[in-house]
Amino acid sequence: MTYLVRCSCGNEIAVSTFQIGSDVLCTCGQLVPVPSLSELRRNSGQAAFESSIIDTINRMVRNGELPWGNECAICRLPTDDTFCLYAQCERKWTIRSGRTMKSGCDEYAFWILGFFLIPFSFFSLFDDDADEGPREMGHDRGVELPLRVRKEHHPKLRRVRSQRKLRRLLRDVPIYAKLLKEYPRARIMI
Repeated sequence: MTYLVRCSCGNEIAVSTFQIGSDVLCTCGQLVPVPSLSELRRNSGQAAFESSIIDTINRMVRNGELPWGNECAICRLPTDDTFCLYAQCERKWTIRSGRTMKSGCDEYAFWILGFFLIPFSFFSLFDDDADEGPREMGHDRGVELPLRVRKEHHPKLRRVRSQRKLRRLLRDVPIYAKLLKEYPRARIMI
């Protein structure tokens, strides 16, 4: 991601995160120091430790910047009513431990050789994995997405199950379109 750093002459210089802590040369000839990432984020209107689009949406909701606009996402008439959707962006998954055996001559030869040559140390290699059990990986991560929708459309919207229709409504809001682009497999729920 790129950020802007202002020189004392008034020019803005685009810098990226790998330039943090260094100096960049302005067109006027001055060396301009690149501040820390948290300061760059603050200067660009983000929270100091905002690391994802989900953090950005949560900050915008807290600051009252969302729901976006003043017209209904369905009929385009002015409204102050809101309807909240939820985007499940990431889900945790389970990995089952243990070794999987493929059938084939090489695997059987390996087992037979191990059984006759190194009986005790060979099988003790597999004991640790058997006690582990399934492991959970990743985490659940989602965000609430308030949307301008007139109250008369709420019952109809609650019945929508099509991901395509829900995504079409959300894409009208620029920050939600960015979320859907970053998390293309996100599941939208009502």
